[in-house]
Amino acid sequence: MPEDETKIDDLMLGVSWNGITATQERIQKIDDKANNTLTFSGVLMVVISGFLIGLIDKIHPFIVVFITVDLLLLSVGMYYAFETIWLKKQEFLDVLTTFKSLDLTNSSQASIDLSLSIAAWQQRAEIIGNWKSDHLLKSMKYVRGALIFIIIIALISVGGYLAPILCNL
Repeated sequence: MPEDETKIDDLMLGVSWNGITATQERIQKIDDKANNTLTFSGVLMVVISGFLIGLIDKIHPFIVVFITVDLLLLSVGMYYAFETIWLKKQEFLDVLTTFKSLDLTNSSQASIDLSLSIAAWQQRAEIIGNWKSDHLLKSMKYVRGALIFIIIIALISVGGYLAPILCNL
């Protein structure tokens, strides 16, 4: 019977520990994607702003409105990406307090208590991961909208230059 209890204890600890690892990896991937979105949006904003400032007198006011909307969408996308990375802090499992609370005279109960502590921490981390995922999706939607506006601006600009040429053919 003690061998079966040991196997069950090991299984519980293994599942709990694998849950922590998977949650940590998920949160890290979300943070990496948000960081990449933030960087890409920032570079794109600088390029678009430079283009707008350099050619403001040569651009049709209609295009200036589209570029302004594009910059606004990128700004909101950057805000959500920044919020994904910055606002929600992740808690760490307080190992010392957890170990002090364990009854080390009963190894089976100590293993169960440790598994439950790890599972509770993992559940809190999962909530944070879901929150971060939602904000990353919002960020990506706004950046995607900004990219669509860039394509629209390019099509309008190219169409404006090609229309007189095509009409003269």
